[in-house]
Amino acid sequence: MDEATKRAVDEFALVLTELNLKYTKFIREHIQLRFIV
Repeated sequence: MDEATKRAVDEFALVLTELNLKYTKFIREHIQLRFIV
């Protein structure tokens, strides 16, 4: 795998991780709100 491909894969993985974290946070807050009400 050449450098450009490796860099692209790394960036893609970072974006996925970021989205995953935001989504998890959103779900967790949503569930907490639902339980509080």
